[in-house]
Amino acid sequence: MSDVYQVPESSGEESASLSFWNRFFKIAVIAFIAGPVIGIGGSVIGLISAFDTMGVAGGSDPAELASDISLAVWSSMVGWIIGLITLPILVVAFVGRRRHRKFAS
Repeated sequence: MSDVYQVPESSGEESASLSFWNRFFKIAVIAFIAGPVIGIGGSVIGLISAFDTMGVAGGSDPAELASDISLAVWSSMVGWIIGLITLPILVVAFVGRRRHRKFAS
């Protein structure tokens, strides 16, 4: 057989570096996805509470209704902030992983 099908051997340092970038990329993806999920989840909970407040006996307390809507808005904002902060981290992780894969081969 020819040597074409053999996996090239790499040093332990290159393997550890690639392993680091792979783990870093996975964590960055999870963090990037978690931000919007937290925002949407909080918005849904806040709006359900707001509609529940409006549905009680046909009337609603404006202060309690504002509190529920505030929860929905704040959680959306937190989700956006987490997403915007983790986007550059995700890009760095992607580029680092790609570079180490390129140089490892």
